[in-house]
Amino acid sequence: MKLVTRLWTFGALVPALGCAAAFLLAGEIFRQSMKESQDEALLAQATTEAISLFDAPDAAVHLHMEISPLLEQVRPFAPVASVYGPDGALLLVFPKDAEVPPKVAPSPRIEEPVLLTDEARNARELLVTLHHPKEQRPYTLRLESSYGGIDATMRRFHLAAALLTGAFSLCLGVFQAIGARSVAIRIAGLARHVAAVARGDLERLPPDDRAGDEISDLRDGVAHATLELKGNRDARERFIADAAHELRTPLAAMRTSLDLALRRQRSPEELREALTETRDEVDRLTALSSRLLDLAAMRSAPLALETVDLRELAASSHAAYEALAQARGIRLVLEGGSVPAKGDPATLRQAIDNVLHNAIKLTRTGGTIRTKMEVSGHRAAIVVEDEGPGIAAADREAVFEPFHRVILQVKGTGLGLPLVREIASRHGGSARFEEPPSGRGARFVFSLPLLG
Repeated sequence: MKLVTRLWTFGALVPALGCAAAFLLAGEIFRQSMKESQDEALLAQATTEAISLFDAPDAAVHLHMEISPLLEQVRPFAPVASVYGPDGALLLVFPKDAEVPPKVAPSPRIEEPVLLTDEARNARELLVTLHHPKEQRPYTLRLESSYGGIDATMRRFHLAAALLTGAFSLCLGVFQAIGARSVAIRIAGLARHVAAVARGDLERLPPDDRAGDEISDLRDGVAHATLELKGNRDARERFIADAAHELRTPLAAMRTSLDLALRRQRSPEELREALTETRDEVDRLTALSSRLLDLAAMRSAPLALETVDLRELAASSHAAYEALAQARGIRLVLEGGSVPAKGDPATLRQAIDNVLHNAIKLTRTGGTIRTKMEVSGHRAAIVVEDEGPGIAAADREAVFEPFHRVILQVKGTGLGLPLVREIASRHGGSARFEEPPSGRGARFVFSLPLLG
């Protein structure tokens, strides 16, 4: 079922049918209430007639309605009254021209009023036995009230209900059709956009929608997802282009060395030098490909999460790089106590190694690298501070882009810090550079959610 049809059906047709059913039910309740009121009116009239039926001076039988001063006012809706003698023969009737049974069965002792429905005459009748105070013989009082008034009232009620239901249904249908068309247009715009995204067109956002409802929220979500996809695609394309450039550079160097070695006869020393240069470029290619594989694996491979102590991971990294630091005359300092967190020990250790290795490469001889454990609120952080040249504020985000290197004289692939940020992101954390308190060197912060 199409959206417009569904909205029209459940937003207009079903409520209209429900309204009609409610009117019908209300009509039946109204009819029953009027019938009950009619029975009560007959009982009230019977009570009045029972008191005055034999109150004439000579105790003659008579009907009170015949002498009522309000006779003309009540005649249109007053019940038909008739009195039958002990033998069941008709004695009195009001109005005079009313059609009533000429005779009733000899009256048994009807102690209580009896209400009956005459389907043929479409009327309600009441029978009650009254005893003459002097003769002590039973007389039967019969009151009859037609259902015609109730039927006429119900016809007016049904007509009014039909008109109201029709008007309500028409208005509801028009409003629902307008609303359904608007919703359909908005959703169709989103559908066209999603189809364009599926074809790879990420240059346009979905149509603007300021309605402020759930569809508007959906549009904003789709727009955000489109921007994210575009950003990821652009980053991937830049990454591929940068990777191709980085791979081409050592290959070109290797090709140049080999071409020069083959251009003329070379001495063993010259050949050894060419081969050494080629091996260095092969090492560079190996390191670059290894980093590329690490980055690709980090973005797709599942993490083996467990409870880890960040200080223990930092201590093991310090132990691994202690010899390299001493060879460069650099002192490694680890500060802070145990900090529990949830993470993958192997990748977290890899991140700490990358940061510590960068700090060692950039710190001058005789400098100090401090690794601190910090806790703030529900977050734990590993902070690495060095005494190197530092990173300018403008470059503190750029260094996390693949292949971006601030100091070109320092050897590296330009993939270490992007890998560190990817590891932090996969753990629900962050990686960033901050202004060092001393104003010298660099301050790196690797933040993770604190365990518990």
